[in-house]
Amino acid sequence: MLACDAAFLTVAQPNVWFTQAVWYGDAQGFYPCPDHPDTCAMPDNFYADYFKKPLGEPKGPRKKVADFKWTREFAHATVTLDLNNPVAGSSVEFH
Repeated sequence: MLACDAAFLTVAQPNVWFTQAVWYGDAQGFYPCPDHPDTCAMPDNFYADYFKKPLGEPKGPRKKVADFKWTREFAHATVTLDLNNPVAGSSVEFH
């Protein structure tokens, strides 16, 4: 799931929506619903722990660092997307 998260974060901006749970309908509760947890279909551990940490505002757009590899700095994290090595080369590292 990390490569998909990194892919989204490298291009995220206001009014951009991303979901990985494409096989679920909104009414099935694949998104967090902390105010009414009994209405959520997904278990608490479905969402990565780093979504619970402060990411902060982006410091600018993504930067290409190699063929098929980008980074983007946020106030509290560095995001790397490596499409040549998406599993081991993509990351969200908090400062």
